[in-house]
Amino acid sequence: LKDSDAVVGVDYFGHPPGEGFRALKAAHPRPLWIEDRAQALDAGPAWGDAVIWSARKLVGVGDGGVMVSQGPLPEPDLPALDLWAAEDARAGDPEGRAPETWRPLFQAREAAMPLAPHAMNERTQAALKTVDAAAIAGARRTNWRRLAAALADMALWPIAEPDFVPLAFPIRVPDAAAAVQALAAHRIWAPRHWPELPSGAGEDALALSRRLVSLPLDQRYGEADMDRVIAAVRTI
Repeated sequence: LKDSDAVVGVDYFGHPPGEGFRALKAAHPRPLWIEDRAQALDAGPAWGDAVIWSARKLVGVGDGGVMVSQGPLPEPDLPALDLWAAEDARAGDPEGRAPETWRPLFQAREAAMPLAPHAMNERTQAALKTVDAAAIAGARRTNWRRLAAALADMALWPIAEPDFVPLAFPIRVPDAAAAVQALAAHRIWAPRHWPELPSGAGEDALALSRRLVSLPLDQRYGEADMDRVIAAVRTI
């Protein structure tokens, strides 16, 4: 690492990096360390010089990106985008049975999102003020514990009691693509994070991406939902 480098580290599934990564940072304090908390509601004390959150991945808001830095940041402006059109359309289909009415809006917004220091819009700021983060964190941890107790043999991390707020419960399966299809047949949406890695990815990363499936555990679900997920997973 050079002093002029910038290093991006990711709190995958809400879990902060381990001791080896933190030791690397401590040994090289001069590079700019950027902590990607896009999947983390609460991963403990921040370790990055700049920290990036993505609230829209955790709660239903239109933009919700947050950046915090130890140094100065540029003055932001508001983007000229209808950031809530997709959420409004999705709200009109509460059971998700008509994705053709809202999925294209999500895709169009993603394609049009500018790479610039824009401010969060006022509707998102107002929505985030109504969020009970403690309740969300508690529900996600409770669901993790139930999945971890039943699926310990498949878990990516053998953590029974999470001290972080999880995005999902990652498991290893023989074939992630086939597992996702099998779970979809049970009407369970279990996404694959990073099924296509960029060129140059190591063999270990490629092998993991072919086996990794994310089980849902967010705050909308309770014990009965987790039990249904567990039963479906045991059939794949």
